Amino acid sequence: MAQYDNCAQPQPKDKNEYVAHQFHVNAHFDAKLMQVTLTVNDAITKKTWEKCLTKIDFDNGDVKGNYDKMKVAVDTSKMACAFPDEGKPMDLVLMTHPDYMNFELPEK
Repeated sequence: MAQYDNCAQPQPKDKNEYVAHQFHVNAHFDAKLMQVTLTVNDAITKKTWEKCLTKIDFDNGDVKGNYDKMKVAVDTSKMACAFPDEGKPMDLVLMTHPDYMNFELPEK
Protein backbone atom coordinates (compact mmCIF):
# COMPACT_ATOMS: atom_id res chain seq x y z
CA MET A 1 0.00 0.00 0.00
CA ALA A 2 1.31 3.47 -0.90
CA GLN A 3 2.07 5.80 1.96
CA TYR A 4 -0.27 8.79 2.27
CA ASP A 5 1.48 12.11 1.60
CA ASN A 6 -0.32 14.96 3.37
CA CYS A 7 1.44 17.51 1.14
CA ALA A 8 0.70 15.78 -2.18
CA GLN A 9 -1.10 17.69 -4.88
CA PRO A 10 -4.05 16.22 -6.79
CA GLN A 11 -3.10 13.77 -9.52
CA PRO A 12 -5.20 12.91 -12.59
CA LYS A 13 -7.63 10.06 -11.89
CA ASP A 14 -7.77 9.02 -15.52
CA LYS A 15 -6.24 9.94 -18.88
CA ASN A 16 -9.02 12.47 -19.62
CA GLU A 17 -8.50 14.48 -16.46
CA TYR A 18 -6.13 17.47 -16.53
CA VAL A 19 -4.26 18.91 -13.55
CA ALA A 20 -3.67 22.60 -14.28
CA HIS A 21 -1.44 23.52 -11.34
CA GLN A 22 0.59 21.91 -8.58
CA PHE A 23 1.65 24.49 -6.03
CA HIS A 24 4.46 24.09 -3.52
CA VAL A 25 4.61 26.74 -0.80
CA ASN A 26 7.67 27.37 1.37
CA ALA A 27 8.45 29.76 4.21
CA HIS A 28 12.10 30.37 5.15
CA PHE A 29 13.36 32.39 8.11
CA ASP A 30 16.75 34.10 7.85
CA ALA A 31 17.83 34.94 11.42
CA LYS A 32 20.84 36.95 10.24
CA LEU A 33 18.79 39.28 8.03
CA MET A 34 15.67 38.99 10.26
CA GLN A 35 13.42 38.30 7.29
CA VAL A 36 10.99 35.67 6.06
CA THR A 37 10.92 34.59 2.44
CA LEU A 38 7.65 33.16 1.14
CA THR A 39 7.94 31.21 -2.11
CA VAL A 40 5.30 29.53 -4.25
CA ASN A 41 6.33 27.27 -7.14
CA ASP A 42 3.99 25.79 -9.73
CA ALA A 43 5.33 22.42 -10.94
CA ILE A 44 3.15 22.52 -14.07
CA THR A 45 3.91 26.00 -15.44
CA LYS A 46 7.37 26.26 -13.79
CA LYS A 47 6.48 29.75 -12.51
CA THR A 48 7.66 31.08 -9.16
CA TRP A 49 6.33 33.85 -6.93
CA GLU A 50 8.31 35.20 -4.00
CA LYS A 51 8.17 37.88 -1.34
CA CYS A 52 10.65 38.80 1.39
CA LEU A 53 9.09 40.11 4.59
CA THR A 54 10.81 42.20 7.26
CA LYS A 55 9.60 43.77 10.50
CA ILE A 56 7.90 46.63 8.63
CA ASP A 57 5.61 44.07 6.96
CA PHE A 58 4.12 42.96 10.29
CA ASP A 59 1.92 45.15 12.50
CA ASN A 60 3.73 43.99 15.65
CA GLY A 61 7.20 43.96 14.04
CA ASP A 62 7.78 40.39 15.31
CA VAL A 63 9.37 38.62 12.34
CA LYS A 64 10.23 35.35 14.13
CA GLY A 65 6.86 35.08 15.88
CA ASN A 66 4.98 35.62 12.64
CA TYR A 67 7.26 33.16 10.84
CA ASP A 68 6.40 30.52 13.44
CA LYS A 69 2.68 31.02 12.70
CA MET A 70 3.27 30.99 8.95
CA LYS A 71 5.39 27.84 9.11
CA VAL A 72 2.63 25.94 10.93
CA ALA A 73 0.11 27.00 8.27
CA VAL A 74 2.47 25.98 5.44
CA ASP A 75 3.47 22.67 7.04
CA THR A 76 -0.16 21.69 7.66
CA SER A 77 -1.39 22.98 4.26
CA LYS A 78 -3.75 25.49 5.90
CA MET A 79 -3.57 27.97 3.06
CA ALA A 80 -5.17 29.05 -0.16
CA CYS A 81 -3.75 30.42 -3.38
CA ALA A 82 -4.96 30.76 -6.94
CA PHE A 83 -3.06 31.06 -10.20
CA PRO A 84 -3.05 34.79 -11.05
CA ASP A 85 -3.64 36.48 -14.39
CA GLU A 86 -0.49 37.12 -16.42
CA GLY A 87 1.68 39.79 -14.82
CA LYS A 88 -0.40 39.93 -11.62
CA PRO A 89 0.86 38.95 -8.15
CA MET A 90 -0.30 35.73 -6.55
CA ASP A 91 -2.62 36.07 -3.58
CA LEU A 92 -1.61 33.73 -0.77
CA VAL A 93 -3.74 33.31 2.34
CA LEU A 94 -2.26 31.51 5.33
CA MET A 95 -4.80 30.34 7.87
CA THR A 96 -3.08 31.07 11.18
CA HIS A 97 -5.14 30.50 14.27
CA PRO A 98 -7.22 32.51 15.02
CA ASP A 99 -6.43 34.97 12.22
CA TYR A 100 -5.48 34.92 8.56
CA MET A 101 -2.39 36.38 6.92
CA ASN A 102 -2.78 37.70 3.38
CA PHE A 103 0.16 38.27 1.05
CA GLU A 104 0.65 39.33 -2.56
CA LEU A 105 3.68 37.60 -4.06
CA PRO A 106 5.15 39.06 -7.27
CA GLU A 107 6.27 36.66 -9.97
CA LYS A 108 9.99 36.01 -9.80
